[in-house]
Parts: sequence; C-alpha cells; structure tokens
Amino acid sequence: MSTTLKKNFLKLLDKDIEFRYAVAGYLGFSEILKRFDEHDKKFNGIIEILRKHSKDLSDIRAYIERTSLTLEEEAREVLTEKLKNLGIDIKLSSLILPDIEINIYGVKDDFCVIGEASTRAGVRIVSLVDENIDILKEKYSEYLRKKIIKVVYTMWATEAAIKEAKKRNIWLVKTTE
Repeated sequence: MSTTLKKNFLKLLDKDIEFRYAVAGYLGFSEILKRFDEHDKKFNGIIEILRKHSKDLSDIRAYIERTSLTLEEEAREVLTEKLKNLGIDIKLSSLILPDIEINIYGVKDDFCVIGEASTRAGVRIVSLVDENIDILKEKYSEYLRKKIIKVVYTMWATEAAIKEAKKRNIWLVKTTE
C-alpha cells in the first residue's frame, strides 16, 4: 500500500465518521463490542453476588462479636459465683494491655484469676492461658499475685483440651457443667 493511500485512508478514518463505522463493522468491532456488553452484564452479576456475600459476612461477623462478648460476660459472672462459693470474692473483668488481651482477669489480696473464654476450647486456648501468664511475668509482673487461679470457660471442649487443662492445672469450666 502506498504512503499516499495510507495517509488518505487514515485521514478518512479521522474525518469521516460513517467511513470509520463502516471499517469498524468490516473488521468485526461491533461483534467485539457486543461481547464486551455480555461480559459487563456477567461482571455486574458477579459484583451483585459478592456485595450480597459481603453483607452476609458482615452480619456473621457482628453476630460472632455479640456472642463472644456475651460469652465473656457470662464467663465472668459464672466464675465470680463459683469463686465466691469457694470463699474467694474477686471481681472479674478483662485485662487489655499494649501487647496482650486477657478475657478473664481479677485480683484480690494474694489471689489472681487469669483465663480465657471461648465458644470452643481446644489445646490452643488452654495453652494460651499459660502463655499469657508468661507474658505478664516478663513484662507486667505487677498484675500477678502469689496464688494464680488459671481458668478456661467454654461451651465445648475437645478431649485433648480437657487433658491439657488437667496437665497444666487449669480449671476448665463448661457452660453446660
């Protein structure tokens, strides 16, 4: 193709809209644009499903947070009563420090209660109690006392968690028992 013909062709594409559409049609661009439209519709459908799932996940997360907080509050109330029955009157709360969060914590005289509340207790939750105590010993010893009562409050515990709690001398309290 000669240079002049190329220049004229490009000039026509630039200036003549009808010619531009005719060339685009000839090259199959209209078919490509139709496919883009189809892909846009499918993409928008996927986005709609993802927004719905995102809302569902947000709702589930909110439920878990509400339930967890309620379980922690229940744990503190139940454990306070159990300790009272043993002659130990301690107010339980949570302890939040820069690099550690303990669900169940209380101090009175020589006693210190340290524990975790979890809907399901496995070995990891049980061992977390001792890990938290180690962190307190290392960085925040003022929060500890001579006598430490270690506790895990849970709705359900695995057999391995029960064995681990016995081995570590941790009081494992189930909501149903």
